[in-house]
Amino acid sequence: MRKLKLTVFVVMLGLFLVSDAETQAICSLGPAAGQPYNPYLDQAPSPRALQELQAIYTALCPPPVGCGNYVLFSNPSAPTILWTPVGPGYSKFAYNPFLLNQLAIQYGTGASFGLLAHAFGHHIDFNTTPPWMNNSWSSELKADAWAGCALAKTGVGTGQIENALVAIAAFPVPGNPGWPQRQLAVRTGFINCGGQWLSRFGY
Repeated sequence: MRKLKLTVFVVMLGLFLVSDAETQAICSLGPAAGQPYNPYLDQAPSPRALQELQAIYTALCPPPVGCGNYVLFSNPSAPTILWTPVGPGYSKFAYNPFLLNQLAIQYGTGASFGLLAHAFGHHIDFNTTPPWMNNSWSSELKADAWAGCALAKTGVGTGQIENALVAIAAFPVPGNPGWPQRQLAVRTGFINCGGQWLSRFGY
């Protein structure tokens, strides 16, 4: 509980540290929510979104090394989720609370985790490159690979993995690589991070 309160405090502090000049999205998943993204509508995230992103960070950035810092916001003007770097090793994430909740209703538990993992993939790719990463991939495919890695390392259930994959596939990314390319990237990250890729996940 103390850790959660501290994290919420840090997120609220970010409201004052992240200016609107720094919020041009580099990766934006999902449709705009009827208006351009407005950073002045940033609010503290829900416990579920915060816990999911913390789990992703812990899995991909174990202590003591870590991989920089981030701030997470809930914002009704955001697309489903967006990411932008705001400083060396420091990223901002904003998600639309209504659309993120709709993911769980439409695709099931694990769906929002998949999109958050993709978004966080940009942050970690911004900070490190593992030997297994295909350097010829675009930043979006690398983010998909990191999403696969997060799904493997967090040990979520098979059903949640399937839901995450369906959700990731449902949201095109900038540059519009096809799902076969994206699925290969997810699978590469998943396998190289210790996951057992099942036939039910597709090829």
